[in-house]
Amino acid sequence: MMYTIKKVLLSLSLLGTVLVFSTSAYAACKVHLGDFDWDSANVHTAISQFILEKGYGCKVRVSKGSTTPIMAALFDQQIDIITEVWRDNLVQLIEDNLAKGNIIELGINTPESGQGFYVDKPTSDKYGLKHVNDMKNTKIAALFSDPEAPGKGRMTSCISGWTCYTINFVKH
Repeated sequence: MMYTIKKVLLSLSLLGTVLVFSTSAYAACKVHLGDFDWDSANVHTAISQFILEKGYGCKVRVSKGSTTPIMAALFDQQIDIITEVWRDNLVQLIEDNLAKGNIIELGINTPESGQGFYVDKPTSDKYGLKHVNDMKNTKIAALFSDPEAPGKGRMTSCISGWTCYTINFVKH
């Protein structure tokens, strides 16, 4: 019986040592999160910060900014993690940095989030709109004519001043 108690105490002692060293390892964890200027990214970053701090004991620093500086810092490895990005806006930059090994893509946190140009269903059905390239048809393009520049169309892709606005302005 005494031998069993000694074994249990020794085991608990070793387990305690392992847990102390594990906790010390987690306490040494430092993570720099990049956060963007839109609400869903703020939520994902806050959740990640909470888990890293409370669950792993990491010291977390958060840098907030718009897409261009945060992504530049990520690609330059000044930021460790971003929790959300509108990938379609930055396909080539992301692909290039994946190939260089500067970043690792872990997955999609909201797979049902579509990005694109949307038209209401009655207009889509009436004119057979399926893709942004349908706007090359002059009759369809005329439906979206810009009153200030009748030879051009007017579309709203996102809030003026956001990086996606500039990207879509140049792209389309």
